Amino acid sequence: MIEISNFTTNVIDEHFVKKVIQKVLKGEKVEDGNLSVAFVGQGRIKALNWKYRGKNRTTDVLAFSEKDVSIEPLPSKIFPFHFQPTYKGL
Repeated sequence: MIEISNFTTNVIDEHFVKKVIQKVLKGEKVEDGNLSVAFVGQGRIKALNWKYRGKNRTTDVLAFSEKDVSIEPLPSKIFPFHFQPTYKGL
């Protein structure tokens, strides 16, 4: 299962994001599992980076295994980034 959450004011093309994720997972030969992706703003990513890594700055990506940490109300995988859906062939 792929879960997409948008905690920003930006419009996210969830269908496009899921297609990209599915293509990556297929390329990595991952056939089963759960993945949650959350788009978050600079303030939230800075707070999470401080809480879980002790670094008081923003970052591009934070990734967590469900076994390692439980984040509420955010999903278990956090990938904040900005993208332009200009990829062809997806």
